[in-house]
Amino acid sequence: RGARSALRAVLMDVEQAKPRHRGKLYALSDDSAWEDTGTGFASVAVSGDARRLVFREEESGKVLHDRPIFDSSAYQLQGEGDRQTIIVWEDAETQKDWALSFQDAEGTAEIWEAICGEGAADEKRMLPLPSLASLPDLSRKLSCVPPNLREVLAGECISAKFLNGLRETFQTAEDVCSEEALTAIWQITKGIFLLSNQKLTERYLQQDVYEEIFGMLEHDGGLPASKRIPHRQVLRGQVQFKQVLTFEDAETLERIHLNYRLQYLKDIALPRLLDDAAFVSLTQMIHMNLTTIIEHLQASSSLLEQLFNQIRQKDRQSLHFLQDVCRLAKQIAPSERQALHEKMSAQHMFSVLVPFLAEEGAESAADPESLGHACVEILLLSTQNDPTHLRRFLTAENTAEGRLLMNALVSVVHGGDDQGVQGQAAELLKAVMDITALEARDRDACLDTFYDNGVLDG
Repeated sequence: RGARSALRAVLMDVEQAKPRHRGKLYALSDDSAWEDTGTGFASVAVSGDARRLVFREEESGKVLHDRPIFDSSAYQLQGEGDRQTIIVWEDAETQKDWALSFQDAEGTAEIWEAICGEGAADEKRMLPLPSLASLPDLSRKLSCVPPNLREVLAGECISAKFLNGLRETFQTAEDVCSEEALTAIWQITKGIFLLSNQKLTERYLQQDVYEEIFGMLEHDGGLPASKRIPHRQVLRGQVQFKQVLTFEDAETLERIHLNYRLQYLKDIALPRLLDDAAFVSLTQMIHMNLTTIIEHLQASSSLLEQLFNQIRQKDRQSLHFLQDVCRLAKQIAPSERQALHEKMSAQHMFSVLVPFLAEEGAESAADPESLGHACVEILLLSTQNDPTHLRRFLTAENTAEGRLLMNALVSVVHGGDDQGVQGQAAELLKAVMDITALEARDRDACLDTFYDNGVLDG
């Protein structure tokens, strides 16, 4: 009864065409060539015990294929590794060959299971589905995976059935306080992340499951109980998300959350257990997400305007957000980093920072939590990327803001108590005053501004 209910749930899920069920339908011609019949969405229509495979055209909704589902032996799942996204079959009544090529592996697995039934799909698995009884076998198979099997096993672990089974087994193990089972689940979860599959890692850190996954990683078999980190408690109670800007794009906001979880996984939950491949994979994912997030920020003029307007209103969180953006920008490609700094300069970033440094002075700037300290670091990161923008601001004619900012930075160098902040201020001033790369005419004008026109007057 349980298996029948599970299959019924799968069928209900694929009766309605969904984005992950999008693909192309092909028919084998008389010349043995695959012909593209159209792009659209696959679904399984259920009427009593009868099932039909339906494929509707993407734009018009026209039905391109509507045939009964035959015995599971008529269907084949094809592809490479975790990219098994092609279903091929012969229509038993017309003797015509068909193929569905999907863009999403998870969607393919759902349609495949709905066509073949639960038992037929499970027969092809290399890993047993998670249960208390299968934990030892599952742990052993995931503890040392040959490189040529990683993609195949990742494809099985990403399936909804496997993930749901793992979550249910974890809940049961916690309910009965089985330390042996919890340690095995920790070993399994660690092995899943060590498969170094980016899609798999993202799925296990998504909003709907990440707390349970980090709960599984709490039961570290290599540490005594007193040394283990209560990850769920940390993520629920000690970590607070403060939304400084209004991200209307839900996907970008979720990517921000995902990136934090990736960094937590890499730096807190699994640092001593990561092999080189897993470390590189996580680092690449973090960098790609950072690039996507910063691209979204710099592409949205309204977000940048909102940020700098809030800084003008002396909003502390907004200033520290700008500081974080500048720090993170060091990890993205130089061309993208340059574009971001140019956008921020266009928003009059240096003018916005002047009041914080001019008002707080050297003493305040020496406090690591002060706004002045944040301003010094933002200016340093800007000059490390390209000193031209700040140099132009400091040497602009008929403006008192450049002189105020220069005097504030000189005060930090001369009177600051924190050597780190003094060093940052000195380094950025050195970069701004290094005019060797300038044309002779621009070099003379810059020196005139610094020395003859009083910018360096204390």
